[in-house]
Amino acid sequence: MTFLRSAIFLLWFALVSATLAIVFLPALALPRAVTVWMSRRWSALVFWGLRVITGIAFEVRGTRPANGVLVAAKHMSMWDTLALYIVLDDPAIVLKRELLYIPFYGWFLWKATAIAIDRGAGLDTVIGAGSMIDNLVQIGHNVQMGRGCVLCGQAGIAGSTRLGDYVFIAAQGGLAGHLSIGSAARIGAQAGVMRDVPPGETVIGAPAVPQKDYRRSC
Repeated sequence: MTFLRSAIFLLWFALVSATLAIVFLPALALPRAVTVWMSRRWSALVFWGLRVITGIAFEVRGTRPANGVLVAAKHMSMWDTLALYIVLDDPAIVLKRELLYIPFYGWFLWKATAIAIDRGAGLDTVIGAGSMIDNLVQIGHNVQMGRGCVLCGQAGIAGSTRLGDYVFIAAQGGLAGHLSIGSAARIGAQAGVMRDVPPGETVIGAPAVPQKDYRRSC
């Protein structure tokens, strides 16, 4: 009986996922809120099938954080990935970059502004306490980020780069790999950083140079 119910649920899951992926394909050209709404409907339908077909339900205990929440789930299954859109108001989910390459599923993840991180060998990617990461930020493998850093939308950090404490990277700022960015350094919008940045330095432009040198060259 367990095998039969499991098989029926898998069929339900596949049917719901395929149908919504096709029906909501135009949502990729619409605002993010449409994709998030679709994700909630998908999660709700999947959990409905899980409860009705298999008899498995869940409950949430404790106080749920309100508004936008950054989530780096240490999960054991796909269940909590689905539950995030049911339990939280506006989750920004940290996930492995490979998921973005899955047709349909990855497209909707990208539209929902998931934060993709490379998985690599060697040291883990570390995000320091109190750091804030905006939407569509890309963080490479082996990146070490200090405390209180701020990464604005569409910023990117290549692998094995080290950031000190309180580093600020403006929108679409990009850092090459194997760099050292000193504490309290500031990276301007759309800057392309190819060299180490000393502590407290502000760099702008592509390739990035100290702000005072950039102004002299204008």
